[in-house]
Amino acid sequence: MNALRAWMGRAAWVALSVPVHFKVLGIGFLIAGLLSTVTLYQVHRGVSTALHGELRQQAAFLSSLAARDTEAHLAFPEAHGLNERIEALAASMARCVFITVEDEAGRVLAAAGEGNPSSSSSAAGSREHAVVTAQTRVEGPTSAVVTAGVSTAGIEGELRAVMRNVVWWLAASIAFGAALALGLTRLLVLPIRELVTAASAMREGEYGTRARVYSNDEIGKLARAFNELGDALEARQREVEENEAARAALVKQIVDSLEAERKTLARNLHDNIGQSLSHLLVQVQGLGRTCRNTAHVCNELRGLIDETRKLAWDFRPSILDDYGLELALKRYVQEHCAPMDIGVECECVAHNGAPPSRLPAEVETTLYRIAQEAITNVIRHAGARNVSVVLMKGANEARLLVEDDGQGFEPKLSSNGREGSLGLMGMRERAQLLGGGLVIDSQPGRGTSVCASVFFQGDDS
Repeated sequence: MNALRAWMGRAAWVALSVPVHFKVLGIGFLIAGLLSTVTLYQVHRGVSTALHGELRQQAAFLSSLAARDTEAHLAFPEAHGLNERIEALAASMARCVFITVEDEAGRVLAAAGEGNPSSSSSAAGSREHAVVTAQTRVEGPTSAVVTAGVSTAGIEGELRAVMRNVVWWLAASIAFGAALALGLTRLLVLPIRELVTAASAMREGEYGTRARVYSNDEIGKLARAFNELGDALEARQREVEENEAARAALVKQIVDSLEAERKTLARNLHDNIGQSLSHLLVQVQGLGRTCRNTAHVCNELRGLIDETRKLAWDFRPSILDDYGLELALKRYVQEHCAPMDIGVECECVAHNGAPPSRLPAEVETTLYRIAQEAITNVIRHAGARNVSVVLMKGANEARLLVEDDGQGFEPKLSSNGREGSLGLMGMRERAQLLGGGLVIDSQPGRGTSVCASVFFQGDDS
């Protein structure tokens, strides 16, 4: 039972999956075939009935004429020639098969044609199925019965001729109807196909696509509704793009402001506080000639000076502005990974015909901050033994690849409250500001790969 139900479901699905124009044409041809069959049956039946009715009328008319002659003969028995008149009457009608006149005792008074008693009974019997008969009773001193038979031999030919004409007219009507159905089907299916094409284009993001409205029927109303949906989606897309542009501009402004503040703070730490601490160290060292136990104070000052310089480097490394991204990355990775016993591999390669010149300042800053966040995540969370940093420079594109062999994580879970998710979001935001993106490939126990790509305008543009 379940197999039968499944088979019926598949058959229904296949039938409903037939294109609309085939469905409409199939329905049209089915209706035309049914109507043609009914029409042929009714015409054949009607014409056959009419022809047989006409033959019965002819037989009745012929018997009434023969009855008139018989009545005259019975009124004057001495007159002769009834048989001659009956034969002449039978010969005057082409379809007449026989005419017989019998008295009450069954004696034949006159006969003509195959009904003549002198003719063989077998001949009459062979034509019985093709004869329409009619009887007329003659009342008088001597009663008689006149029987006339009319042949149906030619009726089949007439019926075939009529049906042949009807078939030709029906064929012409079906051909005209098929041509009309094809045209109407095209008019019906064309708007639907255009709607499907427009919907496919809109699904691909082409919200400016519109469907042509051909009429004011249900399909036309559907096309108008689709166009209104397209207008709404296009307006929404413009609004989203404007909001995204505004957000990107705001984020860029914030990032630029942060970088400027980092640069200012780093310079102040290095120039002001660092120099003040160095001057204080010199003074303490001078006091050491007259005072005792100043060695630990000098050590603390030296540590404070190193920490201040490290903070200044983290805020904005001067080597990034002076010598470029490649050297800044190598120094940052070495200084932060070597103390943690993490093996380091850092290299810079050029591809796609990239010149050996430096990248634009905003590109270097963006990639440096992404690398900084990635290395920080490796040190804090990955538990890695080795880390690889590869910088690839192209003519209009730069890519940064940071890989480690640590414990890895599930990227889908990093956006829901996991520590470091804000850092990943910041990395992605920085890459998107320059038209690029961030791809994170990681699995628990298989390490992590972070690939950032950004775009810029080359010198040849």
